[in-house]
Amino acid sequence: MKNDRINNDGFSLVETIIVIAIMAILAAALAPQLVKYIEKSRQASDHQVEVTIVDCLNAAIADDEVYKELTDSSTTTFDITFDGSDVPQFPTSKFPLLATELSKSLADIERPKASGVTKYTVTWKNDSYKITEVSASAT
Repeated sequence: MKNDRINNDGFSLVETIIVIAIMAILAAALAPQLVKYIEKSRQASDHQVEVTIVDCLNAAIADDEVYKELTDSSTTTFDITFDGSDVPQFPTSKFPLLATELSKSLADIERPKASGVTKYTVTWKNDSYKITEVSASAT
């Protein structure tokens, strides 16, 4: 009987390099899709905050004093901005009563997460004074 030894030393360097190259190609192909999914999830998160803002604003407008404050103003839009911290800033100079109501109910909203977005813009129609649009937008 011959002394046949089977070479079980592991993978060769060439095999290892080939596997690493295949993994790099797969990662390069999947990275753009992953970035798209992350951005979509950020936009969905911002949209959910927008829905919350609309609900809170419509509840605040149900108060007669806040409603009167809005109907007396010619402004039909305002921004909810974020200063250096994560604390939302409401339009206290234009709408002090509305800002007070919003600071109670929206104190914990998150800053926009989508790329390049820094604030929420609130728009309403003069004829109905119901909040018609909230959008996350850049400065």
